[in-house]
Amino acid sequence: MKKLILVGGVMSVVGFVLSSCGTTTASSSTASSYSAEKPSAIIKTVGTAVSKTGAGISVGATSIVTHRQLANQTLTSANCDTHGDPKVNGASISQSNVQYPGILTYCKMTVNDGSPDTVQGAFETPRGIACAIEKAGITFDGVARSTNVTLDTDCFTQAQLTDMGVSTFTATVTGTTPASFNSYYDKGVRIQAPSISIDYTLGTKITGNKIEFASMEAETNRTGAFAGSFDTSTGELRYEGRMERIDCSTSGSCGWNRHIRIYADLAMSNGSPTSLESVSFAYSNVQAPPGQTGYGGVVVSASGNPTTGIKARAWQATNGASATPTATSQYNTIGNWSEVTNTYCYTSSSETATTCGTGLPLFTTDPSFVLTNTSHKTTEAFGAAYAGATYTTVDLNSDTQN
Repeated sequence: MKKLILVGGVMSVVGFVLSSCGTTTASSSTASSYSAEKPSAIIKTVGTAVSKTGAGISVGATSIVTHRQLANQTLTSANCDTHGDPKVNGASISQSNVQYPGILTYCKMTVNDGSPDTVQGAFETPRGIACAIEKAGITFDGVARSTNVTLDTDCFTQAQLTDMGVSTFTATVTGTTPASFNSYYDKGVRIQAPSISIDYTLGTKITGNKIEFASMEAETNRTGAFAGSFDTSTGELRYEGRMERIDCSTSGSCGWNRHIRIYADLAMSNGSPTSLESVSFAYSNVQAPPGQTGYGGVVVSASGNPTTGIKARAWQATNGASATPTATSQYNTIGNWSEVTNTYCYTSSSETATTCGTGLPLFTTDPSFVLTNTSHKTTEAFGAAYAGATYTTVDLNSDTQN
């Protein structure tokens, strides 16, 4: 998978939310600082909050990975691979390794690989394309217009441009008010460029002190939806990323479903996040042929705060008899998930503190978080129904949490 996924799929809306209230100063980022017609600035701001959450897990002594020698590193290439999966001493570690859940939590929020494999990476393509389309010009009147789009270092890094392998293209750009794909959003933009297989849609909404952004990709057997929220008064951050490719047969980039959900509380100063106060995190990754060579799956959760401790947990999928799964349907049986127990509790002074509590449990009533059973919402249904989120702790007992 390339670092920046530009081609392939229909991108439409799911919802990032940034709200601002209370007293602010001239340096604060308030709703009036943004425009629903300029989605790239909104995406960038929410991405900054995600970055601060990841940094809060690793900075200084209050680190889930301090005792893995990861503290005070921005991009820990020695301990996270390019897609945000854990490594120790330069080598990948297995899902059964007791260090796996803690380091994965850190890596998924800290590494930015330019693709939806990581939380920050999920922001890269929509931000960059939005920036390029804004430069080319958007009219929000529902009329489709042929537009020459230039991809340059104003919107992308040079490495991203090289990775994409394209610098200009002609697109049909349609701006709508409200967004045609979901009237919840004030503004929508659809970018269609058949020559490079792009059909991409963005949406934004500003209501009072609340700013929202949404993005989704949809292609045959390759879909993904991304949603989140950030309140610059309370410091509450919410994020959800869901990717469904388990029925896609393309080797390497298919044959898996992944799901990430985050709630974090950040300390704030002048409308900007400064440090992590608490986090609640869940992640699932399951795979199957023909896109992958075999079956396997893991669910990870982490929760807590730097003072009393962050507890990370992991469960591996089995066939019901402590062996590797042999069918996708086996992911849908709750009893087939077996915990890999660990005693780690990460505080500012210890990795074996006793004040963490039990952490977030696995699903107990509904396994649709792993996105393989028939009851989970399709990507299209999730995007069409999404209208913001208010949860204050992550719950794995549902594929959708509002």
